[in-house]
Amino acid sequence: MAFLIDESQKKTTKKDWLDLAQFLKEHHLVCQLNAGTSLGAIKVNNVLPWETVDADILLHPDNITAFEKLESTITQNGYRYNTVKFGYYHIHTAHWTVEVFADSLQTPASAGVTPTRIEFDGQLLETVINPGLFGRNMYGSEMYQHAQHWRGMKADRSNIWEYFHNAQKKFSQCPEPGHHACLDQFEADGNLEFAKPSA
Repeated sequence: MAFLIDESQKKTTKKDWLDLAQFLKEHHLVCQLNAGTSLGAIKVNNVLPWETVDADILLHPDNITAFEKLESTITQNGYRYNTVKFGYYHIHTAHWTVEVFADSLQTPASAGVTPTRIEFDGQLLETVINPGLFGRNMYGSEMYQHAQHWRGMKADRSNIWEYFHNAQKKFSQCPEPGHHACLDQFEADGNLEFAKPSA
């Protein structure tokens, strides 16, 4: 995708993620912002402006069985539930997919450690331990530079993280040059607030 998402889509994305996170919390499951959703919180305290694919939740591995038992409840609440494999799930809303991962590497609650929280759309939400270091390890030392989603850049699906660590820090050519939402009119390097550059 070579376009910014519009504000209505961004609002829907945030609502989908926050509603599901609140649902899991109400059922006493430990979950955190993960992957690109955590990166958006690190970089812009919000959804990444070009994120059109999915949101990411990290589930405590001790909660896998409890989560799977909620399948019927999840579907009754209007979501579509799909088990990709044990410990990895897709929860589909009308507009969005939330990827749910269970990962033993980020388990602060099990160690009695106070959860790390990060600002996301004006709320403090639980995220991975040391989110800045997490982002650098996952996306490379230049994570504050902007890189499009690997799907939009047709990256090798078998080596996604290699793409992020070595991604060319510019946006792909817009299919509708001059369109107000074209990503390629923005600077990919050093533009932390992702403001439109002056002409």
